[in-house]
Amino acid sequence: MKTLVVSFVYPKIKQYLKDFFISLNNQTIEEFDTIIFNDNFNEDIKRYGYNGKIMYNTDALNIVEVRKLIINYSIHNKYDLLIFADADDVIAKDRVEIIIESYEDNVSFFYNDLYLLSNRNTDFFKGKLPSRINHLEKIKECNFLGMSHTALNIKKEKEILKIMPITNKMITFDWYIHSYILLKGGCGKKVNSKTYYRTYDDNTAGFTNYLTEKKLRTGLKVKKYHYDFMKQFDETYKELLEKIMRLEKKLRNPQFKEKYIKFVNLKYSDSVFWWENIKTLDKIKRGDFDD
Repeated sequence: MKTLVVSFVYPKIKQYLKDFFISLNNQTIEEFDTIIFNDNFNEDIKRYGYNGKIMYNTDALNIVEVRKLIINYSIHNKYDLLIFADADDVIAKDRVEIIIESYEDNVSFFYNDLYLLSNRNTDFFKGKLPSRINHLEKIKECNFLGMSHTALNIKKEKEILKIMPITNKMITFDWYIHSYILLKGGCGKKVNSKTYYRTYDDNTAGFTNYLTEKKLRTGLKVKKYHYDFMKQFDETYKELLEKIMRLEKKLRNPQFKEKYIKFVNLKYSDSVFWWENIKTLDKIKRGDFDD
C-alpha cells in the first residue's frame, strides 16, 4: 500500500520538533513516504532529525490551501493512504503500521485515540470515540476528528477530494473535510493506536471540557464560519447558523455571558468533543437556566 505521512512545520513549534521527529523515525515499519511542509521555518529541518522530502511555502499559502495542496499532491502521486500528523504532537510508534493493517477499501478515513502528552494515561476523549462513524449527524454540532489523529483513504475518495471546495475563512479544516466526506456518503473507522496531544495556548481547540471567555469566543467563531460554509451543501446548517447567531447576540450582555459560562461548566463538564460545550439557547433546558 502506497502511504504518505505529512506534517507542517512553522516557527512557533520549534521547541517540539525533536520529540515529533523521534516518534516519526521510530515507527515500527519503514514502508511509507514522508513530507514536511515548511511554512516559513528558517532553519534546516534536518537538524531536528528529519531526512525525508520537504516542500516550501513559496506561494504564501494559508493553512487551508496548504492542506488542500497536500491532498492534491497525494492524489497526483497515486498514494492510497494519507496520514496526517501535527508536528507539535507525538505519535505512537505503531501508528502508521496499525492504520495500514486496519485499512479497508470501503472506509473513507481512519482515526485513532488521542491521549494527553502531559499525562500519557489520560484519554482526551474519555473513551467516547465511536468505533465507526457513518453519518454526518455525529459531527454536526461538535467534532472529534482532528488532523493530528486521522488518515484519508485517498484511493477511495480521490474524486470527491479533487472537487472539494475550500474558503480562506475556514478555521477548522479537519472538521470541514470529514463533514464533507460524510455528507457525500463516506464513513470512518477507529483504529487501535494513539496520538499524544500537546495542549498549549496556541492550540485552536485546546482541552475543551472547561469553558472560558476565550474558548467561548473561539467556539462561536469556529461554528459560525463552519455552519456558514456548510449550508451550501446541507440546508440544516442554515438553522444551526441562526442558532449560533442568536446565542452570540445574547452573549453581548455581560451578565448573561457570565451566567452562561458558569452554567455550561456546571452542567456540561463532561463535554469532551471539540466545540461540544458551546450550547445554543435551544439546548438549555427551560428552568435550569433563567436567562
